[in-house]
Order: sequence, then structure tokens, then C-alpha cells
Amino acid sequence: MAAPSNLRTRLNWGLLPLTAALCLAMRAPLLAHDEPRERIAHLSREIEQRPSDAELYLSRGGLHLIEKHWEAALADFDRAAQLDPTNSAIDFYRGRGYLESGSPQAARENLDRFLARHPIHVQALLARARTLRQLGEPRLAADDYTWALAQMRDPVPVLFLERADALAAVGKPDLGAAIDSLDEGIARLGSLVALQSRAIDLEVRARRYHAALGRVDQILLKSPRKERWLARRGEVLEQAGLNDEAHASYSEALAAIKRLPRRLGETPAIQQLAADLINRLKATPTGQ
Repeated sequence: MAAPSNLRTRLNWGLLPLTAALCLAMRAPLLAHDEPRERIAHLSREIEQRPSDAELYLSRGGLHLIEKHWEAALADFDRAAQLDPTNSAIDFYRGRGYLESGSPQAARENLDRFLARHPIHVQALLARARTLRQLGEPRLAADDYTWALAQMRDPVPVLFLERADALAAVGKPDLGAAIDSLDEGIARLGSLVALQSRAIDLEVRARRYHAALGRVDQILLKSPRKERWLARRGEVLEQAGLNDEAHASYSEALAAIKRLPRRLGETPAIQQLAADLINRLKATPTGQ
């Protein structure tokens, strides 16, 4: 359920310090290796001048998270909370810190408090989803992924993969929901191989072999390189007990490898695939 526009406005304006830190975290891979450390040093000097400024501690704690200085980050967040106990963003910061430092129960407690006040905050929902997976509550994790995805205009494929993994971890009754989750991602983002490939794995796990083969065939139609998907098709057929068809698909995959230019066909990965196919052909009984 989308939040009313006035609630969205309150959330957006109420979390400006948090948003700034998240932007910094997203920029981190583009920075020179020592830049976060330089910024930490700069903030430390500012804190000496303004020791009662909670935002300085939040900013420095966010940089400590980037540098994986968990204890220092959490100490900064605790100090910020002492200085500004009304700032609910601190619960999010702490939740992220505890999650990344390997304390999922503490992470959940902080994220629960934050989300009680800001129920559609995407980054907090994703953090709690990952926390819940660590705590062995995959169904609740899937719910948080769903809420987060509902707020996102341009979600990244990995979120659909993570949600599908959470649903699949619930067990066989939720395998269909896991597949549906991937199909939602395909509907929103296009027929990405990463999503289709995971869906194939789950279709096989659910013994929906016909559906799995349909997905493989869709990829084969569009793929300029056929050998790996012919091999995958053979694997699905073999798992379905259709050994003659599997044998034929493995043979097609080997033939596709032989047609490759030498520079492609002699790579270690392709040579390993060819060896695997030969072994599968030998091991797969046929009716002939």
C-alpha cells in the first residue's frame, strides 16, 4: 500500500541527515581509498570544535560504517542518540551497523523501532529483510522485500533474487510464490537471464519440468551463444527422466562448441564444459 502524499513529504523531510549519509555510502566505491579516512579525520576536528552537534557524530559514524569500523560507528551513533534522542534516524543507523557487524537481533530491534515510525522507508525495509533472513524468518523477510519493491520505481534485479531466495527458504509450499516473485521482476525489468536462470532452478526444484524447459527455450531463442543453455536444457530433461532427449541436447551442446571459433572454443571454461558434456553423455542411459 502506498503512503499518502503528505506522509511521504513528512518522511522525506524528516530524514534529510539519513538521506545524505546514504548518498555518501552509494558514492563510496568511487572515492579514493583513503578519502573516507580523511573525512573521518576532518569530522573529528569539527567534533572537537562542536562536541554537542549530533549530526557530526551521525556523519562520522556513517563513514565508519563504510570503513567497516563497527565499534567506532556504533559508538558515534550512541553519542548522537544521547545528544538528540528525538532523531529516529539513529535507529536506522544502528540497525545497519549491527546488521553489518553480525548482530542481527540487535539490528532487528533498532530497525523495528525505526520502521514503526517510518513504515515505507526503502533502505530500512531492505536492511530488516536481510536481518530477518539471518534470523531464520524468511517469510517475514519476503514481506519486507515486497514492501520495499512496491515503493521503488527502478528496482535492481538482485532484490527480486533475494526475495525469491527468502520465499524458497520457507520450503516447498512457497516455491510457487518464489517463482512468481521472479516473474514479477521479469515483468518489471524485462527477461533478464539472471532472473530466468534462478526461475529455472526453482521450477526444477518444484518438479515443474515443462515450465523450466519453456524458460530455457525462451533464452535459447534469444541467445547468440547456445552451448551453455543446450547443456542446461539437457540437465533439466535428465532430471525429468527424459534421458533420450537429454542425450540429444548434450550432443547439440557439444556440436555448438565445435562450431565456435578457436579463440572461444579453447578457453578453459568452454573446455571444461565440453569435458562435462562428454561425461554426461557417457553417464546418461538411453533407450538405444
